[in-house]
Amino acid sequence: MVDESKGKDTTHIRIMQETKADLEAIGNLRNISGYNNIIQQLIAWRYERDFTLEEAVTNNKGSSKYKKIKKPHTAVIDTEIILCWREYHPTSSWGVRTRTEIQSKVKEELRSRGWEILYPEFFKLKGRREGITRYIDDRLKALIGQNVITKQNPEKNDGLYELDVASISEKEWMLLVGFSCLAPQENLQIKILDSRPKKTFN
Repeated sequence: MVDESKGKDTTHIRIMQETKADLEAIGNLRNISGYNNIIQQLIAWRYERDFTLEEAVTNNKGSSKYKKIKKPHTAVIDTEIILCWREYHPTSSWGVRTRTEIQSKVKEELRSRGWEILYPEFFKLKGRREGITRYIDDRLKALIGQNVITKQNPEKNDGLYELDVASISEKEWMLLVGFSCLAPQENLQIKILDSRPKKTFN
């Protein structure tokens, strides 16, 4: 990868090989050449939580412990995320939660129900893009893709998430609560909510 900034007003910096590989992964994803140009784009994106960039870096680390380690099934995480809106049912048709609230509530529920005991190594992983924090963020993204939840202000990326509480039937709420109360066990999974059709507004 050739840095087009050579010959300009530059300075030399030293980076680890792992960081170099991360920059190249992002450059390949976004078709950006030159380390200086990639870094400039990363600075421009500093206020944007861009999952595609994070995934490019993560996927580049083939030996990532996160990818190999045993963890609760996605259905477990999805259930606890949806139940963050339980208090809105049945009095409200829509509810809003922040990313911080969701992260805190889901972690609290998983630990209180004993999932940390079943998967101690996974829960010991730390960092924004490791362990349970990453897992919840990834499942939030997946639920958005399924139109189960939506970002309130996607253009602002302010970490506010909405759920159409009224779209979940009484039976589905009961199943979600019941599934959440099951004792932790490996391969515990069930599909309760199907993908929702994307809402359009005229």
